[in-house]
Amino acid sequence: MKKTLLATLILTVAGSAVFAATNVWNQQPEMPKPGAQHKALQQTVGTWEGTITMFMPGVPEMPMPAKDVVTSSGPFWVHSSFTTPMGPGMEYNGFGYTGYDPIAKEYVGTWMDNVGTTFSVMKGNHDKEGKVLTMTWTAPNEMGVMTEMSNETVRTKNAYTMTFFANGEKNMLIDMKRAVEADSK
Repeated sequence: MKKTLLATLILTVAGSAVFAATNVWNQQPEMPKPGAQHKALQQTVGTWEGTITMFMPGVPEMPMPAKDVVTSSGPFWVHSSFTTPMGPGMEYNGFGYTGYDPIAKEYVGTWMDNVGTTFSVMKGNHDKEGKVLTMTWTAPNEMGVMTEMSNETVRTKNAYTMTFFANGEKNMLIDMKRAVEADSK
């Protein structure tokens, strides 16, 4: 009788454990919800046109036409595809993703292009007023030396300006406006 009672108790406990584990495994985890930062990023989706200006010692500043096509990759990420001519028969193509990490409480981004061999990983945040987003990363400069890089972005609904710095010195300015055809959708 004791053996039967013990066997029944063991089978009951084991069965309860299996049932509990099965129910936990079958439950779908709650999907994260987009926060205010994610929603703000989604507002950047569209086609942007403007200029890019490089700042190099001894080289005259010459704004070049540029285009940035920003698409949504779900509610948390946007993808940028940036192009500008670099001279006869050559075009710069850069690609990146930007999102917001609510655990780290910072924006995160990636960048790669057709003129470099590195994959940049950026992070940053807005200033206290919420007007300037500063992103930082390390990448090789034009001489191939790893350098502290940053950019500061000021954005309105239909325009943005990104100022780039290498070791604290301004080296590039991107000035864009939302393309008219993007507004008509």
